[in-house]
Amino acid sequence: MRRLLIPVLFLALGAGAFLGLRATRPEPAEVAPQERSWRVETLSVALSSHAPLLPLYGEIVAPEAVTFTAPLPARIAERPVRDGQRVAEGEPLVVLDEADVAPVVARAEARVADLAAQIEAERVRQQSDRTALARERELLDNAGRRLARVRSLSDRNLASASSLDDARDALAQARVTVDAREGALAGHPARLAQAAWPSMRENGWGRIVNVASIHAQVASPGKAAYISAKHGLIGLTKTAALEGGPQGITANALCPAYVKTPLVENQIADQARLNQMDEQEVVEQIMLKNAAVKRLIDPGEVASLVGYLASDAAGAVTGASWNIDLGWTAQ
Repeated sequence: MRRLLIPVLFLALGAGAFLGLRATRPEPAEVAPQERSWRVETLSVALSSHAPLLPLYGEIVAPEAVTFTAPLPARIAERPVRDGQRVAEGEPLVVLDEADVAPVVARAEARVADLAAQIEAERVRQQSDRTALARERELLDNAGRRLARVRSLSDRNLASASSLDDARDALAQARVTVDAREGALAGHPARLAQAAWPSMRENGWGRIVNVASIHAQVASPGKAAYISAKHGLIGLTKTAALEGGPQGITANALCPAYVKTPLVENQIADQARLNQMDEQEVVEQIMLKNAAVKRLIDPGEVASLVGYLASDAAGAVTGASWNIDLGWTAQ
C-alpha cells in the first residue's frame, strides 16, 4: 500500500507546483501598435552644363606646329618670323639664298618645259594620226566596194583578171596602211609614259592611265593589228605597274566598248549606209551585238573612272584592267 502512495504523492506535488507557477506568472505588458516612419532628405536639381575638372600633367603642343623641310639644300638668306610669332597665310617663314635656289629652279623649269613640249608634240602627232586613220578607213571601204564590183563584173566576163588582181592589191594595200596607222596610234601611250617617267620617278609620285579598248580583252575578225596593239598595251600597263610601284607610280588601263565620239558616230553612219539599216539597228545588231546594254558609252563615264585612278585615293590600285564594256565580257 505504501508503494502505491509514493507515485501518487509525486504526481500531486508536481501538479501543485505547476498550478502554483501558473498562478504567480507575470502578465505581459500591453503594447500599442505604432506606424513606422523613415527620415527623408530632399535636394533640388536644376538642368545646366557641367564639365569635369581633371588635373593634366605633361607638355601642351599647339596643333598648328608643323615641321617644314625644304625640297632642296640651300643657305638661309632671311628669317622673317621668330618662334611663337603669329603668321598669316602666304607669309614667308624662311627665305633661301637666291644664288643656291635659282640654278635648281631653272633646271626644273627647263625639264617641265621640255616635258610639255614632248606632250604637245605627241598630242599633235596623235591628232594627225587619228585624222589620217579616218581617211584611210574610208579608202579601205572604197577598196572593198571596188573589189566587190570588179569581182561581180569578172563573174560575168565583163572585167579582166588583171583588173581583179589590181582591185585585190588595192584592198590589201589599204589594209596595210590602216594597220600601220593603228599601230602608230597604239604606241601613243608608251611614248607619253616614256616622256613623263623620269619626272614621276624623281617626284616619287605618278599616275598612268592607258585608254585601251574592249578589244584588249576580246578579239574580232578583221582587226589583227588593232587587237594586237591593244593587247600589247595591257602588257605595257602591267610592266609599268611593276617597275613604277617602288617609286609611287601606278599604272592602270581602261577597256571601254564603243564610246559616243565623233569617230564612232561616223562609223555608225557608214555602216548604216553600207548595210541599209537604221543607225540604232547598227548599234544594237552590229556594234553591240554581244553587249548586255544596247547603248553607246558616254565620255563622262570614262572620264569619271580616269579621275579616280589619277587621284591619291587610288594609290593601291595598279596593274589592273578596268572594263567599261556594257556587259560585253560577262558572257
